[in-house]
Amino acid sequence: MMDEIMNIVIDMLSRMALIIGVPTLLLYPLVTFLIARPLSRISQHIDHLKNDTADQEPPDFGRMLAISELEKVNDSLNEYHSKLFDVHTSLDDKNKELWTMAHHDALTGALNRRAFDDHWRNLQEMFSGGRIEVCLAIFDVNSFKAFNDSYGHSIGDEVLIGISKSILEVLRKGEKLYRLGGDEFACVFVDCNKAAAQVIAERCEKAVASYPFSEKGIREPVRISIGLSYAGEGKDEDLSALQWQADIAMYSAKQPGKSHIAFYTEDMKQGMKGVFSSWINNIVYEAISDGFGISMYYQPIVTLNDLRPGYYEALVRIERDDKVVMPGDIFQLVEARRLEIEIEMDMAILKQIYIDLENDIIPPGTGVSVNVSGKSIVNQDIVRQLEKFSRFIKEYKLVIEVTETALITQIDEAAGNLIHLRKMGFLVALDDYGSGYSSVRYLASMPVDIVKFDISLIRSLEDKSQKTIVKHLASMISETGHILVAEGIETEKLLKKVIELNFAYGQGYFFGKPVTRPVIDLDCASPTKTGNLIH
Repeated sequence: MMDEIMNIVIDMLSRMALIIGVPTLLLYPLVTFLIARPLSRISQHIDHLKNDTADQEPPDFGRMLAISELEKVNDSLNEYHSKLFDVHTSLDDKNKELWTMAHHDALTGALNRRAFDDHWRNLQEMFSGGRIEVCLAIFDVNSFKAFNDSYGHSIGDEVLIGISKSILEVLRKGEKLYRLGGDEFACVFVDCNKAAAQVIAERCEKAVASYPFSEKGIREPVRISIGLSYAGEGKDEDLSALQWQADIAMYSAKQPGKSHIAFYTEDMKQGMKGVFSSWINNIVYEAISDGFGISMYYQPIVTLNDLRPGYYEALVRIERDDKVVMPGDIFQLVEARRLEIEIEMDMAILKQIYIDLENDIIPPGTGVSVNVSGKSIVNQDIVRQLEKFSRFIKEYKLVIEVTETALITQIDEAAGNLIHLRKMGFLVALDDYGSGYSSVRYLASMPVDIVKFDISLIRSLEDKSQKTIVKHLASMISETGHILVAEGIETEKLLKKVIELNFAYGQGYFFGKPVTRPVIDLDCASPTKTGNLIH
């Protein structure tokens, strides 16, 4: 019986296996077609989406899916991919916009300092080994602060915009303009020799000079100074030095009487040592902040009818540790570094001159002239300090020297202060006439008694063609009642030419160098013998 039962069970299991196995074998292809194949296609679809780009339309795998749930999964994947692509596109646009904002100057549209630094690093990597000629040009606006102070910052912005447009129009294809900060721009000329760089710089200067700034209400000419430095083929070590070399060349180009385009030379480095010497920087900063080390030297300004000192110009020196920092280095540094403490410097100088007058350093019967910056002449603290000098007016001639740039800076307030001081007995001298704008308009509108012709104009007397211009200019100004002073007389020959043009006073090494305590013959120190500035 047990055997029979086992046979029955085996037979039943066999039949059940057959009943289950056969349908399973028959259903497997169907299941594979309905589930596995769609899942495989979804996997392929996901792989495609990973590499999908904007210009490729993904195939529609959803139509091949027979199960609605899988179709829904596929649709969700497509929708997610579409949204993700939109997000990536938006991020790309934002990144481009942020890059533009981070590397462009918002005012002028030129590239900014960050873009310049990036470009300069790439340039050094690309051309390591000096395989190509490279020139760097730095542009700086002459007397830009005067435009800002005279016309307001909005007009100053218009000046920067106009300069940027002018330069960009004349650059070669592919060359870019960078605004390094303030009124300073730069451009890199790649595969460019010195002659070509000079031509491009001249085009830039001409473009700026011809830009219609007068339409913005600017009455004075807008000019730029351009410093150029050059690294030739095979001179890799020069590439890293181009920036400071172009800086020195630019500062040199800004000097009175020089061309406004200058290529760097080794001689310039010595001439601009005050700007780049840390020792001089420290001494000047300390002197300006606390007055320590300031000494006054006095150079005679003589009457040309008897060659006797009429008065003395006060010239500042900074002395420290048996070394002397000269005015050229002091004020070159103040201008180059755009120090905002000119007023403190002028105040320290005025206080020292006041002490010298109290101590009878200046010979009685003569006088003293003090240089006052444009920022100081409109400062009430400086005006009050000058008012204290009124106690010396009966004994000394007191002259306030201002430059043309100072006169166009807040011109109304400057004129008001000068008129106030003139009423107290001061005389006003226009210093360095001929080195800046040289506008006769200032002589007609400003309270000026004395006009000091700049050394560059006086030296031009040795050129016959230029002598005629200076002669007529001197004649015209003297006819308006102004007293003429000739600066930079160093030879007897030049003195004779100045006397021929009826200058009243002369100044220069021919008459004497600046000294700490001038001494003259007291018998010749009366106002009648030393000359009368007013008449």
